[in-house]
Amino acid sequence: MGLLLASCAKLASEAIERIQSHQEIHRLAQNLESSIGQLDKERKKVEQEKVQKENILDSIPLGLLLLNEQGMIRCRNPAAGKILPPRLLEGKKPFTEAFPDGMLSKAREAVLQGERFSRWATTLSEPSEDSTRTYQWGLVPVGRESNGETALLCILQDVTEERILQRQLLEAARMASVGELAAGTAHNLRSPLGAVKGILELLLEELDAGRIACYATDTETARPTRTVKEQLQIVLKSLDKSFSIIDDLLQFARRPDRPPEKLRLQGVLEGAEVLLAELFKERGIRVEKALDAQDLFGRKADLMQVFLNLYSNAYKAMPEGGILTIESRSTVRQPGNIPFIEVVVTDTGYGIPADHIPKIFDPFFTTSGRVEGTGLGLSLTRKMVKEHGGSLEVSSTLGKGTSFLLTLPTYPDGLPGRPEAPV
Repeated sequence: MGLLLASCAKLASEAIERIQSHQEIHRLAQNLESSIGQLDKERKKVEQEKVQKENILDSIPLGLLLLNEQGMIRCRNPAAGKILPPRLLEGKKPFTEAFPDGMLSKAREAVLQGERFSRWATTLSEPSEDSTRTYQWGLVPVGRESNGETALLCILQDVTEERILQRQLLEAARMASVGELAAGTAHNLRSPLGAVKGILELLLEELDAGRIACYATDTETARPTRTVKEQLQIVLKSLDKSFSIIDDLLQFARRPDRPPEKLRLQGVLEGAEVLLAELFKERGIRVEKALDAQDLFGRKADLMQVFLNLYSNAYKAMPEGGILTIESRSTVRQPGNIPFIEVVVTDTGYGIPADHIPKIFDPFFTTSGRVEGTGLGLSLTRKMVKEHGGSLEVSSTLGKGTSFLLTLPTYPDGLPGRPEAPV
């Protein structure tokens, strides 16, 4: 009986232990399930934060490249792939050697030696596009990697359009200063030169009337001489040239004030051709026209002056004669599909040296020499074209000739806003 009771007690004890173990397992299972649920929440939170960070990086317009100490790309955001050409991102060489000026490599060394930030701007040529792009970049350390090396962050921005705009703004400011200087100089010179010219003309009238006698003093017997009269005529011609320069300066400095109107290209060209017809005939210059478009919208006097300046430029470029070709065609300008006309003026002269092309529209720049040119003709021409909302470009080949491409509006929509009248 005692053995039976002991056996029952043992079985009961084992049953109780099993029940307790089952309860413990159930509790552990619940804890494990709760932990797994918590881990899943944390995983989803981490994934969500990762997606948010990736979205932030993807939306940043700046190019971001994570580099190791050797300058190799570890990762980058999509903007970097849009900003930089693939050849710079897919190379096997360190990215810090991608820029030919070597400044990025120097910046890497400086940052690794303790400098907190380094920035520069680099201009790269794009052979496929036949153009150049300017990139502003900065390099900054962003902590240590697992192997103990310093990670570097390169921040990139394409500032090509910004630099072009800056140059245009600087040019506009410079041109405004030149215009103010031109106007002030012209007004200050006109009065004293006018007085000198009036006195010289009076002296010439007195000489012609015989009321003033001129005699040579370097001969044994005094006799009348025309030397003084000839010298006065030279002075008058020089004054006329000075007044011509003053008129150009005033024209260069003025603001457009005449209302634009609808015009025909043929009529504008004929107005300029009449003034140079005899000179062209004497030199053997033939004018050929192929006008596939005729409509213009602008100020007739200004546009006649534009073509007169271009015709005059062609006349100087063809001292032995040649052919002046005028071609026109219709085009549209974006945005808005605004109709414009393109006019190409081409001569068969001696051309413009390549190093002169960037300066050809600068005020006071001339290749005609001190006697012939004032250096304001082409600068004035481009100014008037821009006032009409158009553009003027030049291309030239030495020994073959020069072409000017004018783009002008055909309707009022193409004109810029009317400037305020001067106070």
